[in-house]
Formats: sequence, C-alpha cells, structure tokens
Amino acid sequence: MKIIKQWIVVFVIIILIVITLYNYVRINSNNSDDKNKSQLLNQRLASLSLVLGKSGEAIKDIVLTNAVKQINETVSFKEPTLVILLSNLGCSKCQNRELKNIKKYCDEISSSKIKIIAICNSTDRETILKLKKITQVNIPLYLGNVAGFIEEYKIDDIFPQYFFTFNNRVIYSFLPIAEDDKFSDWFFSLLKTNNKSYSK
Repeated sequence: MKIIKQWIVVFVIIILIVITLYNYVRINSNNSDDKNKSQLLNQRLASLSLVLGKSGEAIKDIVLTNAVKQINETVSFKEPTLVILLSNLGCSKCQNRELKNIKKYCDEISSSKIKIIAICNSTDRETILKLKKITQVNIPLYLGNVAGFIEEYKIDDIFPQYFFTFNNRVIYSFLPIAEDDKFSDWFFSLLKTNNKSYSK
C-alpha cells in the first residue's frame, strides 16, 4: 500500500510538471520581445519534449570517484536525489550559473531529505575542484569513468542537465537553456514546491 501511494504521488507530480511547464513556456514566451518570441518558444518546447521521454526510466546505482575525498563510493538513486550532469566541464558560464542555483537551493532546503550530487564526465580533478571553489557549492562531485553512465541517462548532447530520482527511477528531468535564467529559476521553484512530497 505504501508503494502504491508513493507511485500515485510520483504520477501526480509528473502530470503537474507537464501542465506547469507547458503553461510557463506559453505565458513567458508571450511576454518576450517579438523578435525573440519564436526562438524562445521553440527552445523551451524542445527542452520539454526531450525531458518527458525520461520520466519513469529505471536507473542503476553506480560506483564513482569522489573528487574531493579521492575514494570510490557507491552512488545510490533509491532515496530522493537531484543529479546535475556536467560534461567535460565545457560551457563554464552555463555550469557556473546552474551550480550557483544549486547552492542557493541547498541553502533554502537545508532540512530536506533530498540528496544533491554532481556527476562530471571528466578525469580532470583540479578543474572540478576549481569549479567547486568558484561556485562555492557544497555537494559531492563525482568523476571517473562515467561516459557510459552519462550516455545511457543523458537527455541530450547539451550540458549541463538535471534529473530527479526516487526508488531507482527517473521522476523528471530538466535541460537548461543558455542565457535563459528565468527557465532555470522556474525549475528550482518547482523543486522547492515538490520538496514536501519527499521530506516525510
């Protein structure tokens, strides 16, 4: 019965995300300058179509190297987990913005049971630690041979990107758009709204 209730919550959240995101895309695109309106709408709808395909997908636990501790750890996706995927540490402006968003989010949900991690498709530990210092984000950063993992679970070839997991399932995903701060702000406001469902 408890499992059924959990899946009902998950299903309702997914439906609400789809409806909310569609309305957000439509309303905010209507408020844009006419010159950028069509491009913004297309980008947001493209992001929406990509992330919906990942909902409900099974995700396996994986052993990764903690960049700070320099030890291997088993990363579990059974508990509520927000994952940000970083690839080759490119698009530093985009990644810096999203990691700063994560830092702000962590500060606001300090009492939440949601786990937040970053998985980097890179073996350059020094660059990762530099990124951590610049953004002041205090979450585990994992690296190593993660190319296969990212290839299997990524939304698209564009990074960074997010997915939220629970009971080894991808509940929902998000693909940020470069220079579209409002789109990322919307995603984090949605996360904060859904915190209570996973903090009991």
